[in-house]
Amino acid sequence: MTGFALMKMLKSFNIIPALAFFVSGNWQVLAGIMPAYWPMKMTWLADQGNPYGAYGAAGVAVNAAILLIMLRKFSRVMHR
Repeated sequence: MTGFALMKMLKSFNIIPALAFFVSGNWQVLAGIMPAYWPMKMTWLADQGNPYGAYGAAGVAVNAAILLIMLRKFSRVMHR
């Protein structure tokens, strides 16, 4: 039962990058803490014919930072 509640919560967080499409200007970058934002932003820019390489690099950086944070936390828990 708890797993279903957790999945509902996670799905609500995953809608944030899609909602960023409807926000104009630099406010979209606030959705950048969600890893799914960066590939979506690259797709939007590619569709418009704009360069998107910087967003790909930012996406890799954000995902790497999240991975490092999670690995450190995992290591702390496992080596108690």
